Amino acid sequence: MEREILLQSLRKKEFPFLQVTDTETQEILLDKKQGDFVKCFLEEHSISALFEVHFEKMREKNMGDLAEYEEREQSIILKNTFLGKTFDLFHDSLGLTYCLMEFPSKMIRIAVGAYRTNATMYRLGITEKHLEKLPHLSLHLVESKYHDLHQEILSCLFVKGEQDLKEIIEYLQEDFSISHTLNDLEKKFHLSERTIQRRFKEHLNTTFFKFYQEMRMHYARRLLRDTKYSIDEIALKVGYESSANFYNAFHAYYGCPPRHYYLQPTEEKLWQN
Repeated sequence: MEREILLQSLRKKEFPFLQVTDTETQEILLDKKQGDFVKCFLEEHSISALFEVHFEKMREKNMGDLAEYEEREQSIILKNTFLGKTFDLFHDSLGLTYCLMEFPSKMIRIAVGAYRTNATMYRLGITEKHLEKLPHLSLHLVESKYHDLHQEILSCLFVKGEQDLKEIIEYLQEDFSISHTLNDLEKKFHLSERTIQRRFKEHLNTTFFKFYQEMRMHYARRLLRDTKYSIDEIALKVGYESSANFYNAFHAYYGCPPRHYYLQPTEEKLWQN
């Protein structure tokens, strides 16, 4: 149902190129190319291969290398990306702009473009006459069109509860040094504490407190691997005024003291020898 609503909406959109793919089956659900030149251009210049490169970069940026993390940390990373935070703008070798979006929980991938901007170059045998067939917009206007499309896609794919949760999670991630409470979120998002709790339970099968603690501990572990920070400094960065409280929370979560993660692999080896 969500997909059909999305596809109906996208069929009405006027973009030089727009493609929707099922990431599980790799089936192309929608493929819009306006004009014969766009069709030939996209085929000749292997844009699909370039898309794959950028999609992979997005996954690496948003997911990180999951193999580096323990199973419980993999879980929190996956939860943080459940709404498809992947969104990437890039230029091809001609300077034409594209936007890529991926929504992991919905198994949907979208590629859209190709607009001429002031960065567009004339090369590879493509002349100005050819490129004149593509719409020319300022980079600011192109980015605005892509962001508006992204918001519309979110409204098609995700129910209000999921969208509320996305906004809450992004807000929590802005600054971990601030210790947020349900009451804070209630005032910020004009949702009752009960509604917020229900959002986390329905869509992530967890509680706000457990999810927030996972986020903070995951961030603390990342900071501990960067030894330029002391444990006292890290405690403050993840919202603990007391180092002792941070120590106890970290030990309860990971089963070891924070100092354990100061050791780099080479240092561990020397220590063991």
